[in-house]
Amino acid sequence: MGVLQAPPSASSDREPVALDSAWPASSALRSLRYRSYRYFWLASLFTFTPWMMQFLVRGWLALQLTGSPLWVGLVAAAFQAPSLVLSFVGGVLADRFRRRNIVLTNEVVQLAGYLLLTGLFMSHSLDRWSLLLLSLASGISFALAMPARQSMVPRLVPVADTMNGIVLTNGVFSTAQDEPIKSGGFRPANNAFADAKHYSDWKFFHRP
Repeated sequence: MGVLQAPPSASSDREPVALDSAWPASSALRSLRYRSYRYFWLASLFTFTPWMMQFLVRGWLALQLTGSPLWVGLVAAAFQAPSLVLSFVGGVLADRFRRRNIVLTNEVVQLAGYLLLTGLFMSHSLDRWSLLLLSLASGISFALAMPARQSMVPRLVPVADTMNGIVLTNGVFSTAQDEPIKSGGFRPANNAFADAKHYSDWKFFHRP
């Protein structure tokens, strides 16, 4: 296993790129040859998946607590809205502070939110306002940390594999968005959509 050291002009928080020769250089997964990026990729998978699961859970809880579709939208908006405003602040933080620490802080905040939500639910103390505040706090933390997380990829792989690393990281995010929906209570709708698509394909190939 060889180690490619960062150039002198790189930022001080750049990780040494440890190369695992077992991965072929021509592979679509070639960025996973680098040990630091491989750990980052796996950590992202285990971060984004529970993030999307709890996003669905909060919407379900909002509906159960209020019976109002409006509150489902408010809880979802409380999480998404900070990204529209605070992403610029997150970029400034990523430039001024160590990115790894920003990402780790976000993980701790998200975990604390999961545990608090679980505790309130198990103790039957959860109400609509606490659910809204938890969603807002999670959204603020996520919005502030996302620029730091995204800018870590070029520091974990060589320049030649930067685009591949970005694509793989975005693939993790897309997968995390899709899989919890398939297994989180929306399977009948997905099955109906799949049946409709199959019928449409059949009609296309068997048209007169």
